[in-house]
This record gives sequence, C-alpha cells and structure tokens, in this order.
Amino acid sequence: MPMATILEGCLALVVILLFGSAVILSQSRDRLRRVSECLLLGPFALLLSMEVLTLCGIALTRTSVACSAAALAVAGLVLRRRRGPDVDWTVPTIHDRAPLLVGGFLTLLVALFSFDQPILVSDPVTIYAPPAVLYAEHGRLDPRLLARVVDPQHLDYPPLFTASYAWVFIASGGYDGWLVKLLGPLYFAGLLLEMLALCRQHGARAPLLWTLIPALAPITLKASTSGFADIAVTAYLAGGLSSLCAWKRTGGRRDLLRSALMLAAAAATKNEGAALAVLFLFLGTSTIGRRANPSPPEGSRGGRARLGVPGAWGLLLLLNVPWYWAVRALGFENDLVEGVSEVGIREALSRVPVVARFFFDQLFLHPSDLCRWFPMQGLLYPLAAFSLFVALIKGGRTLLKWKALVLPAQLLLFFAVFLFTYQDVRWHLDTSLPRLLLQCFPAALLFCVSILGADSIAADAVGRHSRESGNPGP
Repeated sequence: MPMATILEGCLALVVILLFGSAVILSQSRDRLRRVSECLLLGPFALLLSMEVLTLCGIALTRTSVACSAAALAVAGLVLRRRRGPDVDWTVPTIHDRAPLLVGGFLTLLVALFSFDQPILVSDPVTIYAPPAVLYAEHGRLDPRLLARVVDPQHLDYPPLFTASYAWVFIASGGYDGWLVKLLGPLYFAGLLLEMLALCRQHGARAPLLWTLIPALAPITLKASTSGFADIAVTAYLAGGLSSLCAWKRTGGRRDLLRSALMLAAAAATKNEGAALAVLFLFLGTSTIGRRANPSPPEGSRGGRARLGVPGAWGLLLLLNVPWYWAVRALGFENDLVEGVSEVGIREALSRVPVVARFFFDQLFLHPSDLCRWFPMQGLLYPLAAFSLFVALIKGGRTLLKWKALVLPAQLLLFFAVFLFTYQDVRWHLDTSLPRLLLQCFPAALLFCVSILGADSIAADAVGRHSRESGNPGP
C-alpha cells in the first residue's frame, strides 16, 4: 500500500478520534471507558457533525470536517475541565495495563490481517460505497442523492457507516476501498473494552478471559476484517448494555446518557440496530425483573436519573427519526418489512422446524472457515447454555431479572424475522444468521456473567443465609 494512502488513512482516523474525544463522558480515572467512548462515539459524532454541516449549507471538505472536529474537541475539553482535572497522569495499574496491552496487540493483528486480504464480501462495495461516493462528490449528506445510485441495494439503511465511508473518501481525495477497512479494527477495539467493562461490573472471575471468548470467535474476526457493519452494531450494543448495567447499579445520569448515545449509534448503523436499541432501552429502563432502587448511594443523583429516562428515549428518537423519516418519505422502504405482508401465519409456522434447526446448528455446531472442529460462533453460546443449566439448578430466580431476559428476547426477535421473511428462508438464514448471532454476543455475555459472576454467587449465598435464618431477605 502506498505511503500516501497510509497517511491519508491516518488523517481520517485522527479526525474520527478527535470527534470521539469531544463526547467522553466517563470520569478521568476510568481510562478504559474513556478510550472506548473515543473509539465508538467518534464515528457517531462525525455523522452528526456532517448532518449539521449539510443543514447549514456548508460543503463537506477536509477543512470543514476537520475544523468542526477540532472545535468540538476543544469544547469538550473545556467542559470536562470545569468538572475537575481531565487527565489522570498516574501510571496505569495492572488492572488497566493488561487489557490495554492485550487489546492493543489483538487490534493490531486484526488491522494487519484486514489490510492484507482483499475485499471478499459484497456489503462494502454494493451497499455502503455507492452512496458514500455521491456524498463525497457533492459535499453534502443528503438522502435525496440516494436516488442517483446505480444498481441500488438497501438504500433504506441508516447513514452511519455510509457517512464514515464518505469521510474517508473526502480525506483521501479518492475512492480507495482499502481505507474503509480502518473502521473494522476501531470497532473491534471498542467491542473488547465494552465487553471487559460488562464482565467487571458483575464480578466475573478472570474478566479478560471472559472478554476474549467472544472477541476471538471466528465470526467476530471475520466481521472485523471484512467490512461488515455488524461489528459496529455489536460494539454499540455492548456499550449500551454495559452503561445500562452501570446505571442500574448507581443511578448515575452520565451512565444513562452514555447508554442512550451508544444505542442511538446502533440505530444509526443498521435497521436491526434500531429495533434492538428500542428493545434494550425498554428492558433496561423498565422495572421488569428487578427491584426499584428507592435510595441510591449518596451523590449518585438517582432520583434525577430516573426522571432522565424520558430524556434518554427522547435522545434516541431525536438522533435517528429524522433520517429514517426522510428516507421513507423519499420512497426507500425496507424490503424485509414490505415483504412481511406476503407471508401468512400458516406459512410462517411451517418454517419453524427449518429455522429452529438452522439456529441450533449456528449456535453450537456450525464449523468456522479456518478450523473445521471449532464452531463459527465460538464458545460463548455453549457457555450460555451451561449458565442456563446452573440458573435452573439454583431455582431459576436469576432468569426473571432483566439481564437474563435480553438474550432470549433478542433471539426471539431474530427467529421471528426468518419466519416472516419473503425471501427464500434457507438462503436468508445462510447469509444473515451468522452475523445476526454475532450481534447477540453482548447479551449472551451478560447472560453468562450475571449468572456465573461473583456478584450473582454472593447474592445467592445471602439469599440462602436469609432463608436458613428465617428472614425472607430483600
């Protein structure tokens, strides 16, 4: 790859990280969450900035986008300094150093492998690149340009990935397909950090090892190196779940805001991301399967945080509904939704055995492309099945909590999609199911650590002690 291309890619990446630095929400000592926010919310802030520039009539150029990134980064720095020292210069402890070293090494390997292989899948070339080229050429993020796409495919998709491609094309001054592979390693690193946070929140023993189980699954590595947007959806869902768990525990408003932003970014990436964002935020902010926390820890602002739930819903809708409405108003409908009416209930029920068999095969048996004896989805789903067995032995109370409901709700949603698809069901399962199950990884990991983590074990011990002493417990 020419040195000029590498430098152009670095410029594009630096601007994305500048945008990410503007929306860091975590406290200064929470290094890993800050890094994750910078990596994951950077592309989302880039998208919002490009939309604002377009609405203001300012052409999207290297200068305009880079200046907006710099201005937002400075504004974010000033606001954080008002809250206190923004940077913690102490040497990272082994608690943070090991994940950073392991995560950095794995991300480097993913990046090298991604740039070493040609583009082997059609999504980057046929779905995201054509609209991105038009946006870059015309200097605006205008959905009306979608009508000019030759051989259009999935023009109803949300704009985050397309906008990122457009920025890469603007920054490089050309249409080098290799540069768009920058996004995969970025999202892979963010996914690692968010899943690590999820494990630590639940007292999982060896949280780094738990994190590596889904991160090193063949489907994760394939999506990270092939240009699929599913790795981005997975990373944003992991960020949304980890932030919801933190909010449930402390009642902190910042955690709720962080969750809303992560889920809004998932909704801006793919259509199923929008459905899952609504599902996750509903389960997380409702009282299903949890006790209310009437007296959160002092200083956590729990009362105001509960009042902020409508604000979280409003933010999710505000950042996504305008684009979805504009695209639908222009006549670009989701082909899957259009075709649902063609499938009757009887036909859908006749598909249940086929869909169930495909699900079971993909969850536990389907071999990867690289190693025939290792499943494509890795070992996370067998561990989830073991966690279910453990929960049933304990009496099943854990399964009534919202954390345990996220995975079955997500799987049922995807199961219903294939029952009512208007396309050939076997072809649709072959092409889409592996990547949809990748998007279930955060929910599956949460399911496992919420049952097998130290916090769950300690809660079970307290419950047993309360029952033995005649106290019904909390």
